[in-house]
Amino acid sequence: ALDNMILLDFDELIDSNSLSNVVIELTPPNEVLLSNPSKNSLLLTSSSGYDHTVEHELYLSGLSDRSGNILDTIISIVIPRTAENKDLLINEVLFNPIGSGSDFVEIINHTSSYIALSNVLLENRTDNQKDHINDLVFIGPGALAVFTDNKNDITDRYDHHDRLVIYEISIPSFNNSDGNVSISSNDEIIDSFDYDEDLHHPLLDDVEGISLGRISLDSDSNDTENWTSSPERLGFASPGLQNGLGRSSSDNSFKIEDKVFTPNGDGDKDHLRINFELETSGYVCNMRIFNEYGKMIKTIVSNEILPANGTVHWDGRTQDGTVASMGIYILHVEIYSLTGQSEQFKLTFALGDFIN
Repeated sequence: ALDNMILLDFDELIDSNSLSNVVIELTPPNEVLLSNPSKNSLLLTSSSGYDHTVEHELYLSGLSDRSGNILDTIISIVIPRTAENKDLLINEVLFNPIGSGSDFVEIINHTSSYIALSNVLLENRTDNQKDHINDLVFIGPGALAVFTDNKNDITDRYDHHDRLVIYEISIPSFNNSDGNVSISSNDEIIDSFDYDEDLHHPLLDDVEGISLGRISLDSDSNDTENWTSSPERLGFASPGLQNGLGRSSSDNSFKIEDKVFTPNGDGDKDHLRINFELETSGYVCNMRIFNEYGKMIKTIVSNEILPANGTVHWDGRTQDGTVASMGIYILHVEIYSLTGQSEQFKLTFALGDFIN
């Protein structure tokens, strides 16, 4: 199918005398011109084009083959369009599997249209590797698709999966510590993610076999705060299922007011100020501070119910009451709603002081 044409191929030769008796009805309604380009095909051409966002139903009757068999059927048809920039997004990546296990890349259709995958490539631009996606013709609105070179390995290792949307194809090999995953079509980048094992949760000592999941579909793929480790409660990966981290258009946000604060008592930026705005009040929150080595040094909020907006302060003191040393720190935020929705945020900042 093209934007304005649907080609129907049949196993048997068409009786051309039956073409005058053919009845065609399309849902949603669309006026089409019928032609017979070959002995076993029909071409339906629409002057207005077909809708990429819906599944069409085609009612076809009165057509017969040369043996006298008359067709009376309903056919479901989708008309996918070509992928453009950010139509498809990288949603979850396993690049450091356990032992000799397999990598996987999960993508999501971030549009309301059906998207054709016939010309789409998976790439590792770090090592200049690329492979075509050939097993899947199209991906539906909001749908997920997972690509791996060993489907059974992935489904055996991860209980939280949807086998129906996991496809076994040749994919590029990915470095275990850092590298690149990209999606392209017709030499144009659709989405690209420069992954790094440092994006994993700072509490994890060993990230082997743990995927990185995207947090927000609306934030940039290379925003380092837009990725985190797949949670243990989902088995450290969820190929083909919502990863429990994503949000397509959440209004929840946490922002650090000053990326560098100086708790030296001079009255200027003595506290770290964390401003938050939430969709609604009632979220339960945990906030923890980690040093650059992944060691937790302070819990500043523990199972606290938050209002819709406000500010949380940290005075720079660790769990034992001493002032933390100068350096880079990570703020990890978790919020939970009464309905079970959860989100995580990871923000970096620095603790500094004046240099005389």
